[in-house]
Amino acid sequence: MFINTEDTQNSTEICAKHDITLYMTKTEIDTRFRLTFKINNQQYDLKNAVGFKLFTLIGELNKDVIEKIYTEPYNNDTKTMNVGILLKSFGKELGLSQKYMCVKTDMIHTSKETVRFISEQIDKPIDIVVPEMSEPVLKASTILDITLHSPHEALVTYDFAFVIEEDLPLYMEKYPGLLMKKIFVRLKTFLENINENSL
Repeated sequence: MFINTEDTQNSTEICAKHDITLYMTKTEIDTRFRLTFKINNQQYDLKNAVGFKLFTLIGELNKDVIEKIYTEPYNNDTKTMNVGILLKSFGKELGLSQKYMCVKTDMIHTSKETVRFISEQIDKPIDIVVPEMSEPVLKASTILDITLHSPHEALVTYDFAFVIEEDLPLYMEKYPGLLMKKIFVRLKTFLENINENSL
């Protein structure tokens, strides 16, 4: 489904600013993206930030992009959760309605060092309320891998296929990738500057 984990040679590098590299791969079916970056913070045990709390944190750091994140109640033992994300309105000049996505996310420990979050699009649960004129994105499918090389250094790989609308103008084909990069730049910056009393 996604770019091969070991190989990005068939992908196009879109942007490498802020020490986060964004790749794009176009197929006959869809366009896929990958973000790769490292997080380093000698003042904080990054393991404490890995979990479903990341979704809430992403929402708090990106209020200009994300209007609201809906999460189910969770604790340290939660392995599966439905998540709703209501995006801020954009593209009104193109006739785009406000967009939202709902995903079922599974958290899996693929090794002692790596936690994987697999998210697949689902129909909107009845308890998630969105504006009447908003519409779901056409596709939202992601894999987020966080590998802790030490308590203070992590490698993050985020593969995603994110289709906002059919027949977007060609100049907007990179937009989903650049939007997600903006979100993760803020997450990386935050996690590299917190200390043990921050979360």
